[in-house]
Amino acid sequence: MAGLFATYRDNGKPPAGSHRIYDSQLQALMDEDIRLAHGEVPALDFDPLCQCQDYQKLVAQLTVRAASPKAAIVDATLRDLGMPKDRPRNAVFDLVKEHGAWRIHDIHADNPKSLRAFLIQQNTARSRPQKHK
Repeated sequence: MAGLFATYRDNGKPPAGSHRIYDSQLQALMDEDIRLAHGEVPALDFDPLCQCQDYQKLVAQLTVRAASPKAAIVDATLRDLGMPKDRPRNAVFDLVKEHGAWRIHDIHADNPKSLRAFLIQQNTARSRPQKHK
């Protein structure tokens, strides 16, 4: 996680292949969100890692809350030092071991409370046939 957040310093771009940071289930939900947007802005219209749309000098304070050989929970306090009015925001990352590597299974924050639940709800709502009046 520390290496991942290091890419957010100095207005850098997330690393190439950053989609490989999510487990297969969460990645499938994100891919479906994009598919259902039909070229428009998807429901997930911000970067769930930094809990932001723009950043300049993001720093993350990370604390491992719990860990086992197959799962971990990491607390993060995020702050953008390049934006003077930015307030610290908290996120909790649920990690799982998938194919021998740590992957993000879910992200909990103020909004959305659960990235997985948000994507499931949005994807379900947008995949229902629209009723015409």
